[in-house]
Amino acid sequence: MAQHNIHASKNSSFFMLLGLSILIYFVPQKTTNSLNFLFHRLFAPFLQIGRQLADEEIRMSGPSEQTVSKDEYDQLWKNYKNLRAQTTELEKENLSLSRLRRQVGLSEGGLLSAKVTTLVRSARHELIINKGARDGVAAGQIVLSPEKNGIVGMIRETSETMSRVGLLTDPTCGIEVRIRRDGDPLDVAAQMFGDGKTGCRIGFLPRDTDIRAGDTIYAAAHSGKISIPIVAGEVREVKPDEQNPLLWSIQVEPIESAGKLKDVVVVVPNVK
Repeated sequence: MAQHNIHASKNSSFFMLLGLSILIYFVPQKTTNSLNFLFHRLFAPFLQIGRQLADEEIRMSGPSEQTVSKDEYDQLWKNYKNLRAQTTELEKENLSLSRLRRQVGLSEGGLLSAKVTTLVRSARHELIINKGARDGVAAGQIVLSPEKNGIVGMIRETSETMSRVGLLTDPTCGIEVRIRRDGDPLDVAAQMFGDGKTGCRIGFLPRDTDIRAGDTIYAAAHSGKISIPIVAGEVREVKPDEQNPLLWSIQVEPIESAGKLKDVVVVVPNVK
């Protein structure tokens, strides 16, 4: 099949375009509007490309007051990380206090978490904690172990920001206790003192009192301090008193070793 090449001269092309434009000039406006909208619909995606690039460039080059220097950014980032760490620590502390309240069953008094800063092992067995009178801590308040859910001592003295805790093993620390046995109606009231070493002692109980190794020692409920008995230790050894064979000499192992304590909880009065 023969192929024909069409060659139009410049004059022919000019007159053809001129005639087409004259024809369009006389086309009704309604028709030209329709052609205009059709063109817009067909080529709108391509026409928007330039506009989007321009808008993006404008957004990237915003006013100087909306940007910060690298040093300011680094400082803001450090502040954010510090705040995040503090928030995480508070969440852990609240969970620990909620668990302790639920497991121990404290219905009266607030719970205040504190850090152990110093362990004093001298003539007196003491802890120094980082909460004081400013936080509502006062002498005589009960101090608990958050891990073992038991009593470890009592507040002895406070300053504005720190407090001294007398441990159960301190010879001058005496508390009222109850001796109980699982699955048995045994419930004996007694007085417990620290032995100045690693344990505690109970005396002045008659030999006819049924006390055995393994019995549980509870700090007795005390109005204004704790509303229920809280575990303090376990009977380690029962033997006749050397000075008075008619009485028992009872050795008690505390619920918590003071050397392992990093955090404690102070039972403080509820603020109303």
